[in-house]
Amino acid sequence: ADGNWSMKINGLVQTRWYSDTVSQDDGATPDVDNDGFETSRAEMNWSGTIAGDYSYNVRWDMNNTTGLGANDDLRWAYGSWSVGDGWTLSAGRMKLETTREWIINAEDQMAIDRSSASQNTAFTSTGVSLDYAQDDYRVNVAYANGLLDAPLGAYSANDNSHSWSMRGEILLEGNWGQFDQFTSPEGNTAGTLIGIAYWDTGSGDAPVPPVGQNGWVIDGQAQWDGSNLYVAYETRSTDGVAADPNTLTVAYGLYLDSNWEAYARYQNTDPDVAGTNDSEIYTVGINYYLAGNNAKWSLDYSWADDGVAANAQLGWQGATAVQDEDMLRMQLQFAF
Repeated sequence: ADGNWSMKINGLVQTRWYSDTVSQDDGATPDVDNDGFETSRAEMNWSGTIAGDYSYNVRWDMNNTTGLGANDDLRWAYGSWSVGDGWTLSAGRMKLETTREWIINAEDQMAIDRSSASQNTAFTSTGVSLDYAQDDYRVNVAYANGLLDAPLGAYSANDNSHSWSMRGEILLEGNWGQFDQFTSPEGNTAGTLIGIAYWDTGSGDAPVPPVGQNGWVIDGQAQWDGSNLYVAYETRSTDGVAADPNTLTVAYGLYLDSNWEAYARYQNTDPDVAGTNDSEIYTVGINYYLAGNNAKWSLDYSWADDGVAANAQLGWQGATAVQDEDMLRMQLQFAF
């Protein structure tokens, strides 16, 4: 009764219909068309408190045959210890805090799914993290297994590599809780959050060291009474590769009334390779909130100009720099 011991059970079901076309810019090569239904996510989540000062969070994916971590059903599983004075220590498998888009859970996105750019920093590994939070700022530092070896497997497969991340956020207006989702319904409190993060996947030492990567992101969310804005700039580099690609993502949502929301998202990726065009992805869509994010119908259209990486979770087949890709998605989401 005092809340020191608890278990909260949540679930997520996302069912989608896709219609996707990859076309050659020259207009001569036949298009590649695909359409159909899929269960994009079917997940269960258990979280709660243990003896007041401790907590846990476990998410199990019952349908994970595609996307990041394919055939690995455990999304995250970690325990946390509230040390006191704003400090929290966590250990287990968890997200590395990079972009806001990655930190916010799939059921609380505004668009049907995250942007293609977010996959560059969608890191999950096993390790420890330390958080420090106050009313207007917070900091997270994590140290974990190497992402290019076996971040989710046995320690003996880690090959002595490591990954780590650091993220700091400033709350200029509003409250932390309102930024657990992207959307900002009518009547919502105005708020502004700015964050910056650095990450490094590390590298192993034997028998063949994997290639290390590092990068940084700066992003921000703004929410008003019935509208919201998200902006992120990310750049990364790979050991032994001269090119340092960077990506700008901008998303905006506007409520048309208490249930209908229109949104748009733009993504520009500069590959930093001479003679290669920037890749651009345009998305427009609409949400109908039957019961907030708990029951939501969505429809969006995306056009990728000059290439996009294949990603089964997002629905992209993959297009080269001389191809375009059009994708129409419709989704029914139930989060409980």
